[in-house]
Amino acid sequence: MKRNHYIQLSLATLLLAMMAINANARSWRINNDATKKPHFTSINAACSSADVQNGDTLYLDPGCLITDQTISKTITLIGTGYASTVHTIAKITGTLYIKAANVKVEGVYCTGYIYFYASYATVERCRVDGFITYGGTAQYATIRQCMVNNYIAGAGTTSTTTMGWTIENCIIRGSLEDNGFVRKLYNPIIRNNFIRNSTTNTSTSYQQTVLYQITGGDIKNNILLNVKNTRAQVLWDVNNSTVQNNVLSSAADKYASTYPNNTCLDLGYEDAEKQVFAKTGLDMNVFRLADESPAKGAGTNGEDCGPFAGAYPYVVYGRPYGIPYFEESQVGVRAVDGKVSVKQKVTIQND
Repeated sequence: MKRNHYIQLSLATLLLAMMAINANARSWRINNDATKKPHFTSINAACSSADVQNGDTLYLDPGCLITDQTISKTITLIGTGYASTVHTIAKITGTLYIKAANVKVEGVYCTGYIYFYASYATVERCRVDGFITYGGTAQYATIRQCMVNNYIAGAGTTSTTTMGWTIENCIIRGSLEDNGFVRKLYNPIIRNNFIRNSTTNTSTSYQQTVLYQITGGDIKNNILLNVKNTRAQVLWDVNNSTVQNNVLSSAADKYASTYPNNTCLDLGYEDAEKQVFAKTGLDMNVFRLADESPAKGAGTNGEDCGPFAGAYPYVVYGRPYGIPYFEESQVGVRAVDGKVSVKQKVTIQND
């Protein structure tokens, strides 16, 4: 048996064992490779089946690769996280449409976009390379502990269509020449995030903003960085909102009177990141705070700002809670007396 096949089957066995702990839970494996004998080869097929009921859980197998999926039942979808050194992660390419209320998506890598069409959706510990937005009435969505490499957008500053969203402990960054990386939200909670807009477009100030068109927001304990020039604004058209205990890249004279009780660095995002964070580059811990970071103790009640602080600290690799993963795997290169040496270390994500 090939090494990667062994690892994937071993992980599937562990997951199925966990499913059996609760005999009342209905759990299903998804894998686009039918030779792996999954219950379904796509989320679409699972949600179309009469066997899959509201309240069930779908697990994406390691290596599963599916595109343009629709969740049309109130289920929990659990992936493999967004990075691994041992197995091939599962991915959804294209778009994920959430069209049932109270859906939870955890540990999923989506290379495209996520659209909310129903209320009370939760997207947690996911990586989304496209944007997250709405397609229909989608109130009280939660986006938590996610890496989003594009923007998050609601329906507008007075629209109840996307009212009450919570965005917390996320890493949201990019250089898209658009208007704000978190925008057009009514009564949102935005806390303990790192949000960076690195566009250098100077045609309009709002294209360089980090938060744009927010009304009634509770905006705390974030690190909000953008470019530094005479037009750049971290906040644009943010009204009737509590904006405090954030670290902003803007100069204090821009925001001191309107938004007191924030830490203003007067730096562009590149220089600000060097001050705020311990590392640079592609290391998975790159957004942990430096020892002398201005974000340390700058949050409410003396807490730190940023995604690794607060009630839901960011989880590196997006590993789903309570799911076993291989931390180490060593397979011998040759058989001895008909046996192959296999050493594996399995850990359960317990936070």
